[in-house]
Amino acid sequence: MKKLFQVTLIALGLFSSVKTEAQAISPQFFGVNAWMPYAIGTNVLNGKLDQEWNTIQGSKATIIRYGGITVDRTPTTNAQYIKLIDSARAHGMEPIIQVPFNNYQYTSAQAAAVVQYINVTMGKNIKYWMIGNEPNLGYSFTSASQIANYHKPFASAMKNVDPSILIIGPEIAWFDQSIIDGLTSPGGANDITGKDAAGRYYVDAISFHTYPFNGTQTRSQLISKLTAPGSLQDDLVHLNARISACNSYHNRTGTSALMTGITEANVNYKNSTTDNLNGVGANSFIGGQFVAEMMCIGMKNGLDFFNLWSVIEGNSTEMNIGYLDRTTRAKKPLYYHYQLLAENFKGNFANGTTNQTNVKAFGSKDGSQVSVLVMNQDLVANHNYTVRLNTSAVSGSNPLKININAGIGAEYNDVLPNQSTVLLTFNLSGDLIQKTVYSLSGQAVANLPPVTTMPSIAGVCNVPAGLNASLVTGSAATLNWTSTGAASYNVRYKTSASAFWTTLTSTTSTKAISGLTAGTAYDFQVASVCSATAISAFSATSVFTTSSLVCNVPAGLNATLITASTATLNWTASGAASYNVRYKPTGTSTWITSGVSALSQSITGLTASTAYEFQVSSVCSATSSSAYSASITFTTASAICNVPAGLSTSSIAATTATLNWTSTGAASYNVRYKASTSGVWITSNVSVLTKAISGLTAGTAYEFQVASVCSSTLISAFSASKAFTTSAALCNVPAGLSTSSITTTTATLNWATTGAASYNVRYKTSASAYWTTLTSTSLTKAISGLTAGTVYDFQVASVCSATSSSAYSASITFTTASATCSVPAGLSTSSITAAAATLNWTSTGAASYNVRYKASTSGVWITSNVSVLTKAISGLTA
Repeated sequence: MKKLFQVTLIALGLFSSVKTEAQAISPQFFGVNAWMPYAIGTNVLNGKLDQEWNTIQGSKATIIRYGGITVDRTPTTNAQYIKLIDSARAHGMEPIIQVPFNNYQYTSAQAAAVVQYINVTMGKNIKYWMIGNEPNLGYSFTSASQIANYHKPFASAMKNVDPSILIIGPEIAWFDQSIIDGLTSPGGANDITGKDAAGRYYVDAISFHTYPFNGTQTRSQLISKLTAPGSLQDDLVHLNARISACNSYHNRTGTSALMTGITEANVNYKNSTTDNLNGVGANSFIGGQFVAEMMCIGMKNGLDFFNLWSVIEGNSTEMNIGYLDRTTRAKKPLYYHYQLLAENFKGNFANGTTNQTNVKAFGSKDGSQVSVLVMNQDLVANHNYTVRLNTSAVSGSNPLKININAGIGAEYNDVLPNQSTVLLTFNLSGDLIQKTVYSLSGQAVANLPPVTTMPSIAGVCNVPAGLNASLVTGSAATLNWTSTGAASYNVRYKTSASAFWTTLTSTTSTKAISGLTAGTAYDFQVASVCSATAISAFSATSVFTTSSLVCNVPAGLNATLITASTATLNWTASGAASYNVRYKPTGTSTWITSGVSALSQSITGLTASTAYEFQVSSVCSATSSSAYSASITFTTASAICNVPAGLSTSSIAATTATLNWTSTGAASYNVRYKASTSGVWITSNVSVLTKAISGLTAGTAYEFQVASVCSSTLISAFSASKAFTTSAALCNVPAGLSTSSITTTTATLNWATTGAASYNVRYKTSASAYWTTLTSTSLTKAISGLTAGTVYDFQVASVCSATSSSAYSASITFTTASATCSVPAGLSTSSITAAAATLNWTSTGAASYNVRYKASTSGVWITSNVSVLTKAISGLTA
């Protein structure tokens, strides 16, 4: 019977190779991906990430990755890096920063420059870094050597700038065992786990991405997938064995030991077009349960990083895979399942087993509590259950029996509704102190959060749990805990280095404190006050760190666009939230001050031919500002230089236009133009009354202005804007797709011209979800390395310019030739005369045919090669 029970657990997929030792939960385990931001570089995405920082903080994420395909392809500006870093840290998260590589488009020197600016120039001290994104998908790299060849020089260049950084890689798109094994072969040619010539490790964490499905999955596949042979559980076991061997070979111990990470993960990389709460994708209830199970398998196997993809994104149901809804910004089941784990799973992972296929259970244990997550994935069945907090046999008659390996001989009985998730919190005596329920029918359909109740323990004034700090700044924080139903609470806090507590009281489950020291670790504890004589012990300590308030003085001050009455004041970013700018005539004492969030300020109402000075101060928070910079002086122009009028446009095309104005008699003119939605002007100087411009975007509204340059010190203000719109340019989808020259391993792909500058061509096996993408400047593309006897799809997209591409065409299917080269059959003759004949045969699909003939009495063959199914011969004997 014992053997039968063991086999049953294995059949349920509940971890047949369970670790017996306690597995610590990594402090940086609970992460998300910073997607989608408003813009990356000049690529405006219109993402809503910046609106969601408080919501992300509420999910209890502790680390956030800034990376992905777009971050790899489009360089992020310095200001964008700093804004994201500051936003993340202001909300209690540590960033992971990806530098671009994009298949050698960017260099190791450029990567080092990013580290230099962020960590050295700006002093942000970012710890975790990545190089490029998904090389086995985005770059079509298939071997460890291709990845090692760029990873090593990039890592060395980056660590040469800041040796303290840790690098996470290779960031492959799925767990490709051959690539992983090649990169983690101790001492091998492509081993990235060793040191460079300077004695610095090339990599500090081995990472991959996982999206197990493509939107066509079934419910039963979701329930069994993660622990089926060859799935995530086996991948992590394999990876841990490789890491252990590398640590041993390279003597990597303590803080130098290799880490592991899944830095992009979700149930699928796209949903079905109809996915919803009752579906099986990222919008569904079971999708949230699936990701929770994925996270628990990660914790069980000692994973150091788990970064959910993503926060909020998509312009369709298919791509709406963030944990917030793309249109309503509502929190999905994905969000609440993530939050339940991130808020409650602490200390060590505690393995769980159940005797029901559709019920999953996992646990954790720290110095004050045990947390148990139970998920019922059954569509209709409710379960009477007993959970036991150790591995002994579960008593009683409840059909559903759950064991959590927490080492406590206590049991709890309850009912588990269908399609529901329950989070149970026990004290170390095995008493239930908190129960949180989240179900499809009870909360998810009404867009409600999980419901938490606090059972009373007879005669006990319960110790508070769920301690956390929020709204942490350099000098203040809000301390939170879960209510125990007590009349009030004693709250005490201190610096972690101190032995002396400051004690306060609160009648709610939150307490705001102030007067803290910036950049300092603090401890706090809470005790329930149930009555004058019934007070609980203080809780376990919760630790938080106040923000570091280094608010740098702005630099790089200069004045531009100076006229008789106006000027633009400029400076470089200091990473501040905003800036105070003040100016005055030199020699006077009264400053004129304003606040701006940009890196420039236009000022008006100045006096001609007058010397001015200005200064700038950084405003980092409501309570933190830098000193003002040193003064920079400038002198306004002499009056009067007339503003140009009569602005007009001509010769407007999709990418070009001619700008015109009437003469003011000026020596020359400053002409500037921009897209109407942009804040950046493009400026040039001409000595005529017209300016031809190019490189415009089709179908886009632009505006231009002109200023008279009367002398080197006398320049008019710019004119009012004149608007114009470029012609729309269609970038057509290619048609006429066909194939030719198909062999067992090669084919030529063809299509009709659309007039595009080039074409993107992608192909894949019909059974695969992953495309291989190539480019072509002609109307054909030869591909090789195909598999014999296999069905392939290909598509083509027009690339009309750097910013204009068509959609991909519909797929065309072709099949490579079979590896067997068949002997021709159906031989026949025709058109026989006295001296000639035509030889015929049926096709075998071959590229060409060798044909030979001879007189029947002769021993000598005459041979030739043809690519058709017929051969005319002559010179025969009658």
